[in-house]
Amino acid sequence: MPTPHQGVLPARPLSVLRQLVLLHLKTGEPIGSDLIHKTRAVPFSPATIRHVLADLEARGYLHQPHTSAGRLPTDLGYRAFVNGEMLKIDPLGSLEKRAFETAVQNQADQAGFLSGGAGLLSRKLGLPCFTWRIFQRASRIEHVYMQRLGLDRLRIHTITQAGEHINVDIKWEESDLGNAMFKNLQTALKLQLEGKFLHEANQHLAHPPNPHHFDLLFRRIQRMVGEIDRATRGPSAFDYYGLAHLSDISELQEPEPQSQMIRMFDKVSPLKSLLDRSERMEGPSRVWIGSEMEGLDLTHLSVILGYVGGNTPFGGIGVFGPRRMPYTLVLQWLEYARHLAKSFVEA
Repeated sequence: MPTPHQGVLPARPLSVLRQLVLLHLKTGEPIGSDLIHKTRAVPFSPATIRHVLADLEARGYLHQPHTSAGRLPTDLGYRAFVNGEMLKIDPLGSLEKRAFETAVQNQADQAGFLSGGAGLLSRKLGLPCFTWRIFQRASRIEHVYMQRLGLDRLRIHTITQAGEHINVDIKWEESDLGNAMFKNLQTALKLQLEGKFLHEANQHLAHPPNPHHFDLLFRRIQRMVGEIDRATRGPSAFDYYGLAHLSDISELQEPEPQSQMIRMFDKVSPLKSLLDRSERMEGPSRVWIGSEMEGLDLTHLSVILGYVGGNTPFGGIGVFGPRRMPYTLVLQWLEYARHLAKSFVEA
């Protein structure tokens, strides 16, 4: 879980730290006291700023790559900056709001909202984004149908009343999936699922009214419903947007950050573990910075997760990239996505 900074920084060092981070995000270079003073963003003398920077370095918020250079924020410094920014997220400007509304206004469903929003964010931020769905297990199943994929494989398409599409592929060990069995499976599956909650169907199949009538068809239906149930637990597969931006980010061209970035796209992505950890956190946006993701091999990266959909999120938009990320701007976009998604759900 993201580590809070060591106590709450007093106003003076926090203001100096904030200005240093903002300048570093803009330039990508170590920042010294003279540059901070020239911005006139903090009302302190260069000597006072030097003293504050030295104290922040001693406390682990900054580090100095070379004795003659300025200072850079550590993960702890970024965390203190982000925590301060999250206390009050200023709204997006009217042009940005209209751009977001245009990107999602013609989308027919929640998946389209996420796709349109993530595509826009990636273009505006110059960073790769991703989306995930959270299945609404409180929604009844409206329609089920099956599709044959081969002699021993089929795909089950399930649509809920919330408009969610759940696709599950099943490979049978048995070789006899002839037309008669296929039709019987489809009829029985519709009978067991349509108009019901998934947990109701599971309970019914676990305690059949006639336990002695436990034939091959019934066992197959049990297995199919079980596979659908497993597919709705946890986040859906991730969809990615703007991956071409990776080649434009200088911090990600080194071997270690590149290797960590590639791992994001593994079949068993560390993003799944990150979402599991994020469930224990509060707030619609969750920010993970470098060493806070120790154990997931993402220590050179930052990931920001934005849940959308009101009190019961239907999914989320994530942004990832180097630790030198425009955190404030990302949080502004994700906050507006959350606001607009709530209206989208209620409409």
